[in-house]
Amino acid sequence: MAQQPSYRDQAETARLAAERATLANVRDNHLRAAAAWTELADRKDLTDKLRAERERITQES
Repeated sequence: MAQQPSYRDQAETARLAAERATLANVRDNHLRAAAAWTELADRKDLTDKLRAERERITQES
């Protein structure tokens, strides 16, 4: 099974596509996608951090 690109990889791909876009509406669409992928990456990072903290506390109890 192939490894899926990370959210940050997807965001970078969308940003690069936005740079290459010649139409404003296409560029804007890619920039919105990049922002959404970045938000997903940030949420995942926070979730991972909170999960690790919860597991650490659980193991200490």
